[in-house]
Amino acid sequence: MVSRLQLSFVLFAALPLAGACGDGALDTAPTAEATLELDTPCPAEICDVPIATPHLGIRSRIARFIADKIGLAEINGRVFTKFPTLDDPEIGRSTGFPVGLAIDVGPASTGFPAGVGKTVHDELFPGRPFKFNVVFARAHSDILGHGDYSNPQSIWYNVFLGYYEIDVKKSVWGRPFGYDISADGTPTILINDIKRIGKADWNHFSNELYGVPKSAIAVHRLDDVSETSDPAPSPPRVKREGWDGAWDLVDLNHVKVVGPYSATGLAGYDRSHPLVGWMWRYAFGRWSGFDRTAKSFEPVHMRGKFFMTFKADRDKNGEPIYRTFLFGGTVNEAWDSIDPAKNKRFLDLQLDTVAKIIAKERGIGFAPMSTE
Repeated sequence: MVSRLQLSFVLFAALPLAGACGDGALDTAPTAEATLELDTPCPAEICDVPIATPHLGIRSRIARFIADKIGLAEINGRVFTKFPTLDDPEIGRSTGFPVGLAIDVGPASTGFPAGVGKTVHDELFPGRPFKFNVVFARAHSDILGHGDYSNPQSIWYNVFLGYYEIDVKKSVWGRPFGYDISADGTPTILINDIKRIGKADWNHFSNELYGVPKSAIAVHRLDDVSETSDPAPSPPRVKREGWDGAWDLVDLNHVKVVGPYSATGLAGYDRSHPLVGWMWRYAFGRWSGFDRTAKSFEPVHMRGKFFMTFKADRDKNGEPIYRTFLFGGTVNEAWDSIDPAKNKRFLDLQLDTVAKIIAKERGIGFAPMSTE
């Protein structure tokens, strides 16, 4: 019998070969000016009622069955999705794969991959289990898995772009991930949730599985997030052409996380889970060079920008849940001192490519909304 680990390995091993299967090359000029800002709140009848969850046909039902067995992500009810494709003559291009990874985050999530679901629950979200679904892209890598994700000299260092769906049980959380809901149904961004999921993704879902030792992660695990979910200033609510509804545009700055560079090469990586580590280094891309100015696993300050929304729904067992969607990109803030204009354009290009994916999704966004 083929195990879940073996099937997941096959999918992740194929990641660097999938660059031609994405959503098409991105125009080099960002189109942020096409975003319209809206200030309409989310009324209770919208926050508490799903917006036309897509109907699942026979192929979707089969795909969902397979996804449940081998840990594939479901985004807006679909397993096979578009990964973000960025192709720019100055910045370079990304690589991704049209399926993502699903990780159950909870106290009993000790299985694949490497028990990281329990780690994230215990360290960052105690008592608040959820399902984490992600589709991502990162710096292009060759057939041998060599790329710039772990190259501290590259603008792509520690950078990924893509999108999450984070599913929480209404009975446990009482609110969507990343949001608080007032008595009149108006949602407020809880920036601390977003900081914590950023920490979870960079430190654990990405770099711990990549092979970064836990001792290097623990140094700055919670040093820049609070223990409470403090509201953030209201972000602009935006809508672009082709979107079903409007989204909140959220900035995340100065998030300190561990970097994946090892000054001692493969010898510096943790060997507790050698197969998972090899898979992740191959899937993300491994830099084969050496930087005499950099130390192993130095902290990296990252910035992100995301389109964010949520909707109420029910899981496959009929239990009420909230689904929060975050589509966005990230940059390494160290490049702000090297080439700030290039770093800004890099983030704008990432937002544009995920915005094009949103336009292909149905039933997501705060609605009813108008571009007029």
